[in-house]
Amino acid sequence: GAPSSLVEESLKAGLDEIRHAKTSFEIASVLLGNEIGPGPLPESHVSFDGNLTKMAFAVAQEGCIDETFSAIAAYSEAVDIEAIMQGASGETPYSEIDQATLSWIRDELQIIGVEESTHSLLAWRALSWVCDIDLHVCEMVWENVMTKMNLEKALKTRLGLNFEGKC
Repeated sequence: GAPSSLVEESLKAGLDEIRHAKTSFEIASVLLGNEIGPGPLPESHVSFDGNLTKMAFAVAQEGCIDETFSAIAAYSEAVDIEAIMQGASGETPYSEIDQATLSWIRDELQIIGVEESTHSLLAWRALSWVCDIDLHVCEMVWENVMTKMNLEKALKTRLGLNFEGKC
């Protein structure tokens, strides 16, 4: 099995993600002026069944790639909010929001950004563990998940950018 430190940190990351969701709904509720919450969640069909390849592919996509870009997105949004707080002009979703609320949203996004980057690092450590125990699985991850096309798709999805930095 995986080292106990990876398992323990994965459990903590799961709790962080619950807090991120609650915080995101709280922010949305404040911005929209009415309570926003989750709808019914679809049934989960995720099962690794001891399959190291499936687990490694999921870690690479959801952890190494998605968590990295999520951290960047949260930091970027926090920087945009800080610019608005400092008087930057332009029409944004935050233009009519008071300074105290903007400060709270910025601070929460910074916390989420730090935690998402920690989750990304955890995923890279988990992938490194996979590579240490099964080089073939490691090579399959790099050939099938860490492709330019997949990275560009994730970058566009998370940040609205392509590899050339264009929106």
